[in-house]
Amino acid sequence: MTPLSDTRKTLYASKGKMIGLGVSGLVELSEEGYAIKSPWPPGSEDSLSDMRFEAKVYNHLGSHPRLIKVIDWDAEECCLTMENMSNGTLKDYLEKSNACLSEPQRRRWILHAVEGLAYLHTKGVIHYDFKPKSVLLDENLEAKIADFGCSAFNGLKPTAGADLRYTPPKGGNISSGV
Repeated sequence: MTPLSDTRKTLYASKGKMIGLGVSGLVELSEEGYAIKSPWPPGSEDSLSDMRFEAKVYNHLGSHPRLIKVIDWDAEECCLTMENMSNGTLKDYLEKSNACLSEPQRRRWILHAVEGLAYLHTKGVIHYDFKPKSVLLDENLEAKIADFGCSAFNGLKPTAGADLRYTPPKGGNISSGV
């Protein structure tokens, strides 16, 4: 008998307009205005594992004003439903604005990032992939940290690979506390 995994075709049903794509997740804007992050590529065991891990991190962290708000976790589909950050990533916003930003705005984003990272550290979480693409901006240009698939906490190491340009030096002991 042929194993089910060899005969099963993975179908993907779009949840809305694509607003982001990463190593293991596709983010789409639903008709209701939520951002829905789904495993990508669909059916890949690695992407499913990465999404489950990221959901654990969000659950561990709970709610904080400097973290993107998770509305729902669909364990069957391995999808995260989150608030939509209408101004996209900090990286994209900086590229679009041609770096014509006031110093007070820059300082505000730095403060937001520090507040978010400090909270992560109080919860024993290390982001491991913190970069301008992992900071999202809402309609009021409030910055929130997202994309926790490359995080570590409670001795658990990330299942997804981080962008090497933003990864801390080797030898850091993540289980010794922050």
